[in-house]
Amino acid sequence: MSNVMKANSTLSCLALTMMLVVPTMVKAQSETLGSPLTEEDSIKLAWMEYEYISDADRFIADTHRKGRYDQSSDRYFDPPEENIYGMMYRLEEAGYGYTDNEADDVYGSSLLKATEQWYEKFVDLLNAHPKSMFYPFDMLRKRTGMDIICSPDTVIRFYQWSANLDPDDAGMQHVVQFKTTDGRIVAMKDQGDPTGKEAEFPTFRHMHDIIPLETDDGMVYLMLYKVDIPQDAVSENICAVAVKGGSLVHVPIFQIKKKLKSSICVFSNDYRITQYTFQGEPQKDNWLVRYDKVLNNVTIRETDDDGNITGAYSTYWFDGKVFK
Repeated sequence: MSNVMKANSTLSCLALTMMLVVPTMVKAQSETLGSPLTEEDSIKLAWMEYEYISDADRFIADTHRKGRYDQSSDRYFDPPEENIYGMMYRLEEAGYGYTDNEADDVYGSSLLKATEQWYEKFVDLLNAHPKSMFYPFDMLRKRTGMDIICSPDTVIRFYQWSANLDPDDAGMQHVVQFKTTDGRIVAMKDQGDPTGKEAEFPTFRHMHDIIPLETDDGMVYLMLYKVDIPQDAVSENICAVAVKGGSLVHVPIFQIKKKLKSSICVFSNDYRITQYTFQGEPQKDNWLVRYDKVLNNVTIRETDDDGNITGAYSTYWFDGKVFK
C-alpha cells in the first residue's frame, strides 16, 4: 500500500474513532472540570476540536499527495505521527511543501506559512467559542503536544505548543486567552517578553505558572517562564500583567535599583541551569528566579554581564504595591 493510501486510510479510521469517542468524552470532560460548561457547550467544543484536528490531518494528507515529486522522498514521511506539527516537519523535510510550478503552489513555498495559518485559525476558533476558556482540549493536547497553563481564578489561560519545522529550532507558538474587565473572553497571539531582552528569541519561551497577586491597586498576575536558546543559554523570568479593559498590560511592580520594571530576566550562559527541566528531569537545585508564594518574595541568582553566576543572591519583598 502506498504512503498516500496509508495516510487516507489513517484519516478515515481516525474520523470514525473520534466520532465514536466524542459523545462519551464530552460528559467526562465537563464533569471533571467543574466549570460553567453545559453539556451543550461541551458537545459544540468537542466537535470544534475534532474538526480542527481532522482539517489539519486532511491538509497533511493533501499536501503529501499534491506535493510529491520524488518517490524516494517517501522514506521521510510515514504517517501517522502523533504530533500534527511533527508530521508537517516531515513533509517539509521531504520537500512536499513545494511543487514543480511555484505559481501553482497553493501552500506557499514552505510549510512555515501553513503552520502560521493553523495558528491563526486556532485563535479565531477560540474567539468564536468563548467558553473554550474552560474546555480541557484533551485530544488537541495529545495530537499537538500543546500545554495549557491557567491562573487558579480562571482569568488568564495560556496555550503553547511546538511548531518547529527546523530540527535546530525549538520554536513555540503562544496564545493567551483572558476575561476582560466587562466579562468578555478574548484570545490573541502572545508575542512574549516585555523587557525586550528576549526579543531575538520570542518563540523559545515556555510558560510554567500564572499566579494571582492581590495588590493595593487591584489584581496582578505573576507569569513565570523560561527562554531556551538550544545548546547555548537559558533565562528564567517573572513578569507582572493585569487586565485593563479589553487588554492585558504589563505592570511595573519590581523595584530594581530604584527603577520600576514589569519583569525580571536572569540570563545564564549555561543552558543546563534551570529549575524546570533538563533532559526531561526536574532540576531541584538549579534555578535563576524563584517566587515564594508563602513569604511573597522573589529571589534571583546574580549573574555578570556574560551570564556567569556570581554566587550572590538578591531577594525582593512585596509591600502591597511593589517588590523591593
